[in-house]
Amino acid sequence: MRQRHKFVSAFVFSLLVGTSLSFSSTEANGVDGSSEQDAIAYSKAFGVDLAEAVREMDWATQAATLESELHSRELSFSGLWIGHQPFHVSVAFTGKAGDTLAAYSALIPTGMPVVARTLPHSQVELESAAASVLAAHVTADVNVDVIASVVHVVSPTPDVIRSKLAATAVDESMLEVEAGDLAKPAANFYGGLTISACTSGFSVANTNTGALGFVTAAHCSNTQTYQGNNLPYQLGSFFGPNDEQWHTTPTYADRAWFNDGLGTIRVVHQVFGRDQVALGQFLCKYGYKTGYTYLEERGTFLHPKCHRDIDHRAQRRQDGGWR
Repeated sequence: MRQRHKFVSAFVFSLLVGTSLSFSSTEANGVDGSSEQDAIAYSKAFGVDLAEAVREMDWATQAATLESELHSRELSFSGLWIGHQPFHVSVAFTGKAGDTLAAYSALIPTGMPVVARTLPHSQVELESAAASVLAAHVTADVNVDVIASVVHVVSPTPDVIRSKLAATAVDESMLEVEAGDLAKPAANFYGGLTISACTSGFSVANTNTGALGFVTAAHCSNTQTYQGNNLPYQLGSFFGPNDEQWHTTPTYADRAWFNDGLGTIRVVHQVFGRDQVALGQFLCKYGYKTGYTYLEERGTFLHPKCHRDIDHRAQRRQDGGWR
């Protein structure tokens, strides 16, 4: 079997960052954002100025279109990925990569830095090999790695996998079988979700242990579940002005997002403390029973006030448990 390429993860990360930034305002889950915020984050991550960040993000979007076109038109196409610092797009083929890429020059956006690369297997061949592995009814995670031109097969029982595949027509030179645990699908957890009979508040982290979880109101039960999964209670306070508790989420991926109750999941960009909220300031909150309403800070309590088309600014407390 071929030795695993150590740089694969870095290149895949570059591809994901390059493409996801330009889509973050509209991509899956409806997570909000703006092109300006994306460009600022991109410029900091890759050390380029804002204008260059916008241009490279644009190229990343166009590269995704180029990949789709080449995959559908060219049988020798082996894959496309994006690299950074400096930005470049690698386009791979079997055989004479330079000549093949030149034949599709009309599809390449003006100015986009493109590098032709030669790999031993086409993407179609790799995908076919991956499909054959799955058809053998093996217990494994199967992933096509176009950069290394190999199909990664990860299983708790790699010897059983190899034995089963030996009886098939799969080209072993395309496979890399290794021992490992199967991946567990991660579901996102964030503010505004219905947990038992309450609403999840913002995602938080324990500054001492790094454990992740969420806050909710302490007047809710200490026993909370989501989608049938237990959310272990950690600590809480329900005395005087305090009405908060927090739980960990062992089966979920915690995100700095919140559901605003209007069909949108928003990104938390900043946290405001109580001393940063002015009296009379309009705030927004969402609870699964009371829905999406606006509040006016009156010092000690939050009172429903009126409905205005305003942005989420702050919450007096981070419990998120108004019902």
